[in-house]
Amino acid sequence: MPTTVPGGVEKSGQCKVEKKTYNCKFTGGQKSCNVILPPNYSPSKQYPVMYVLHGIGGDENSMVSGMGVQELMAGLVSSGKAEEMIIVLPSQYTSKNGNGGGGFGINQETCAAYDNFLYDISDSLIPYIEANYPVKTGRENRAITGFSMGGREAIYIGLMRPDLFGYVGGACPAPGITPGSDMFMTHPGCMQESEMKFRNVGPEPAVFMITGGTNDSVVGTFPKQYSDILTRNGVEHVYQSIPGGGHGADSVKPHLYTFMRYAFK
Repeated sequence: MPTTVPGGVEKSGQCKVEKKTYNCKFTGGQKSCNVILPPNYSPSKQYPVMYVLHGIGGDENSMVSGMGVQELMAGLVSSGKAEEMIIVLPSQYTSKNGNGGGGFGINQETCAAYDNFLYDISDSLIPYIEANYPVKTGRENRAITGFSMGGREAIYIGLMRPDLFGYVGGACPAPGITPGSDMFMTHPGCMQESEMKFRNVGPEPAVFMITGGTNDSVVGTFPKQYSDILTRNGVEHVYQSIPGGGHGADSVKPHLYTFMRYAFK
């Protein structure tokens, strides 16, 4: 797993981005997402789908540019190193008290609204994408990953619903899946450390990958702590350490570079 992206891999201006609105059953309101179509997209073909989740305070636009999502997908697909795929960038904040504001405050209420995305993606977003785009169905044709809070949620969703996702990742995942404290708050945890394993509702993913930077001043060592917990629980996964990597593109791009190459294989 390279810790930097090789030169010339990223290709810009080759993907089409479509903004879509769908009904969220959990909130009873409307939510938005961006759908990135691969180069040479054809509605007569069928594609696997990768869901890429943003950090706290972001929305469906946060990962459209700056993190290499479009550019890496375009470059890897054009070189044959990644499967042609559709990428969905959702807005994770899922609150019955309203979707506005993006959830910038880091507190338990906000974190819970991000955790609720588990229900939105499973009950509303996946069915919407499958009804409106020519996508392959089944867990072997779905991947999920994300950055920071999006990394936390991708891992959490992957653990809870292995029946939905055959490929699971997280770059610089935020604390809170298990109990812990950081500079913002004390996290009660979505599950205890002993419970951090795949729910018995489907086969384990073909790829389960966590990436952490050694110089991440935001989430610190939580990515490695997650990996250590998984190891103690006997959960097969890979951990990618980015020397000098911070809380941003220098850690996210190497994660996506490897994750995209191994998804849907």
